[in-house]
Amino acid sequence: MQTEKADFGTVDSSTGIYSACREIADTLDASQILVYDATADRILFTKTVDGGKLYPASITKLFTACIAMQYLDPAEVLTAGDELALVQEGSSKAYIYRGQRITAEMAVEAMMLPSGNDAALIAAAAAGRRIAGDDTLTAERAVEAFVAEMNRQAQEMGFEKTHFANPDGYHAGCHYTCVNDMARIAKAALNNPTVSKYIRVAADEVTYASGQNNHWDNTNLLLSPDSGFYRADAIGMKTGRTSQAGFCLMSAFRVKDSILVIGIFGCREDHERFRGAIALVEACKKHWNER
Repeated sequence: MQTEKADFGTVDSSTGIYSACREIADTLDASQILVYDATADRILFTKTVDGGKLYPASITKLFTACIAMQYLDPAEVLTAGDELALVQEGSSKAYIYRGQRITAEMAVEAMMLPSGNDAALIAAAAAGRRIAGDDTLTAERAVEAFVAEMNRQAQEMGFEKTHFANPDGYHAGCHYTCVNDMARIAKAALNNPTVSKYIRVAADEVTYASGQNNHWDNTNLLLSPDSGFYRADAIGMKTGRTSQAGFCLMSAFRVKDSILVIGIFGCREDHERFRGAIALVEACKKHWNER
């Protein structure tokens, strides 16, 4: 049996499902690919380049939300403050403004649907003060405490090629991961009740705790019935994009009694990540008994 080294044991390259995924991967404009059976905790296929290092962009928010919800109650009300000054130019936003109040659960929704960097920083600052045990911390120091906790827990969970520089995924050379660690992030998100709830919501009309109304659309077109990429078997996850990372997607699908996670990273064109995920899930379904 031929094998490739992977964090969850080995990837069996002799299986029918591996061959089917490799054939599809060869046709895709994606630098790195992950196919992961989250139910069996088994990686079925990977394609990597440059030693496997990749930039996760906003897919980072899956892990951010998981860590934040360890320290914040879902119903806890957060007030947007000085951390909004840390939102970088060109960031995706949920449009939450200084002084507005949202629940911690709504901050997760704002990260998962419109991919709000503002929401990620609001949650990170609140949780960072809780982590540090100091409600007087400046926004910058609170976010630093939160990011340190992200890295501490990543190391504790056995991540081998991951380092976080921020909670929103805005590009930094020292903010990186790999496909095997992305599988761990996907599993953590699927196992978190609040995060798992919102990775699958296509759109929502929301009312902040401070009374303002907003509409959020999910950037994951696999969930949108009008997108041309809609999949009834899709159960969500997260998109990401920076000029350095390319267009990226972590997607999850129901396949029989299992959850199949497909990661597509480094595409040069937006829709290629959705086309790639669909092609790979169809190949996996066809060869499911050959994995």
